[in-house]
Amino acid sequence: MMLTPIVGDSAHSGKAFLTGQSQNFEFVDSADLEARGSRKNANLGQGSWWHATYHLATTIATPAAYAALPNAFSGMGWIGGVICLFCGWTLSCYNSLLLCTMFNHNGKRHERYAHLAREIYGEPGYWMVTFFQQIASLGNNVAVEIAAGLAMQSIYMIYMPDGLMTLQHFIIIFAAFQLILSQLPDIHSLTYLNILCTVCTVGFAFTCLGLSVANGNELDRSTVTYAVLDQQDPAPVVFTVLASLGVISFAFGDTILPEIQATLKAPTIRNMQLGVLSAYGIIGVTYFIVACAGYWAFGYGVPVYLPQSFTDPNWALVLVNIFAIVQIAGCFQIYCRPTYEWASLKFEDPTQGPWSRHNIISRFGVTFTYSCLMTLVSCAVPFFGDFVALVGAMGFTPLDFVLPLLFFNAVNPDAPRLLRMFHYFIAACYSSVALLGFIGAVRWISVHIETYR
Repeated sequence: MMLTPIVGDSAHSGKAFLTGQSQNFEFVDSADLEARGSRKNANLGQGSWWHATYHLATTIATPAAYAALPNAFSGMGWIGGVICLFCGWTLSCYNSLLLCTMFNHNGKRHERYAHLAREIYGEPGYWMVTFFQQIASLGNNVAVEIAAGLAMQSIYMIYMPDGLMTLQHFIIIFAAFQLILSQLPDIHSLTYLNILCTVCTVGFAFTCLGLSVANGNELDRSTVTYAVLDQQDPAPVVFTVLASLGVISFAFGDTILPEIQATLKAPTIRNMQLGVLSAYGIIGVTYFIVACAGYWAFGYGVPVYLPQSFTDPNWALVLVNIFAIVQIAGCFQIYCRPTYEWASLKFEDPTQGPWSRHNIISRFGVTFTYSCLMTLVSCAVPFFGDFVALVGAMGFTPLDFVLPLLFFNAVNPDAPRLLRMFHYFIAACYSSVALLGFIGAVRWISVHIETYR
């Protein structure tokens, strides 16, 4: 479906425009625009660039993303894995920088991704982004709930190797904890949790590095293979490669950048750009560390949840899984918030405070229903790697790798032609990645459903 952009005289990204004869591409972030806008000063965001850093790091760099990267490398080999991860990192960072420049497009604050899409493409754009956001946020929370269950189960098995509790039990326990956290009214109320989650992100990555090196050196290295192709039956390998594309897209998933940007104080564009660059610095370093160390240690046989490969020492195994559980707790909360906010507009009374009796009851009803649905799916189809690949392909790829480029071209018709063509080329490539990743993920979900006991 072709969408016709709605472009006015001031259709410039945030505002981005070509100036005079110099043809220099300039981004102007006007604090005055925000101070004079339709919102009162008291209602503007209060966060700084470092708030954006830890919100983004919590949103993107989850143990669900880290843990699956070595397995994605196993489907592509060293060269393919490194190239795909590097492309995903650089292009996702670039697209995020583009997206945050459109926050004040056409002189308005666009505090929701879907609202920005509506400003550019009208109602079709709004519903398109809303559709992909829901796929990404709901699917992400299914995947991270499974990952949290795996982490809790791993700790349980260390101390009770003959225990009777299953993965589903731990998923339910984690869901109950999330239901409690969900009673906090908004993203900004998660500030201290997300600071802790950012610390756990770095802790998880470097603990995985240490355990990969230690456990890898204990193995007979002659038994570790990095071969990808199975000459007897290449079909499973092909679908594994396709699913790996979705896994890497999942690793850079961020569907709510404008929502995070709305929590920042002026100048929001400058603060968001600093937050993006610092967050992606953390993400890039730690992703390559975990992906390369995990794949080096265990080769083609590395499981989709990397900590399941580690055997000792027990204290480090417990630590890495605690890091995972805490970080996933914050990630789950970030991704459920767009759904909660939509429901609050329907059921909560804006004239009353967030802790009024009516709004507490309404919020509990919404969050309880949401938690039950996520937990039901997670327990019924607990295929962590398959969900990561599916959500990465169908949710995060359009929102992170395709739409920001198309939005930027739509609001900057006078941008250099080579830049616009580059954007269209990348958007076309990642549209293909989305389709291929979806095919690979669906294939493996169907196979695992048939064999699951």
